[in-house]
Amino acid sequence: MKYWMLALCLLCAPKLFAGHYKINSDLSILNFATTKKQYVIEPASIGGLTGSLDKNGKFVANIDLKYLDTINPVRDNSLRTLFFNVDQHPKIEVGATIRPDSLPKTGEINVLNVTATLTLWNTTKPLELELLVANTGRSLMVSSRKAIVISATDYGIPAENLNKMASTVGGIAIATTAPVNFQLVLDLKAN
Repeated sequence: MKYWMLALCLLCAPKLFAGHYKINSDLSILNFATTKKQYVIEPASIGGLTGSLDKNGKFVANIDLKYLDTINPVRDNSLRTLFFNVDQHPKIEVGATIRPDSLPKTGEINVLNVTATLTLWNTTKPLELELLVANTGRSLMVSSRKAIVISATDYGIPAENLNKMASTVGGIAIATTAPVNFQLVLDLKAN
């Protein structure tokens, strides 16, 4: 009788990689903040994230800068055109390989340390992430456990771009680094 119950549970439970996971664009978001005058914090978010986690553990997330939102259209435009130069660099990409056996089982939550890559302005650099991952059985909820500090100069964004942005706000100094965090929902897709 015990074996029959175990077999039934295994058949009813979704397999960890029965297909692959796809980022739910409506529920996923990336947040960051810019700092002016060393103490004025201006939050921003980017929605519309896309990407997937395949059955082999290959993860990719695409961040389209057209979805950048600071709740200030003038600031949005300055960030897109003067800082990020979206005509030439419209997207940011994050990639990683996650061991399938490191993911939590249904109903569990794990902390994962993952070495990812961030590609920004055609420059790819490694990025150490500490993730909090929860498995609902049909979705993975993934969030950054600690803020990630990204430096524009590390990715080749010229200081001139930041200076152009600063000139739109009276020459106020703007920090070259920004803390970033994210929340992703990845839905399990059938084969």
